[in-house]
Amino acid sequence: MGPEAMLIVNFLKKKNKGITSIEYALIAFLIALVVLLSVKFIGGSLKSCFDLVSSEVTAVVQGDNVESEDGEEGKKPKKPKKPKKPKKDK
Repeated sequence: MGPEAMLIVNFLKKKNKGITSIEYALIAFLIALVVLLSVKFIGGSLKSCFDLVSSEVTAVVQGDNVESEDGEEGKKPKKPKKPKKPKKDK
């Protein structure tokens, strides 16, 4: 190595702040990469799941194609029975 290269190596050995900031930048980059890739691969299935839930909620609100308690489609769900009021004793 030439004298210029030795100066650069000695300078970098003394300056640890630069190395630490590069390590933090690499860690941040890897975390961002993992987040982006997971959104890309999971995003499609997550969207279809939300679309399914949205269509089911819309169907229930509108009363269309709702499964009854018996598992039959097309019937409105049975309403729960209201509790009877207790009779007042005289």
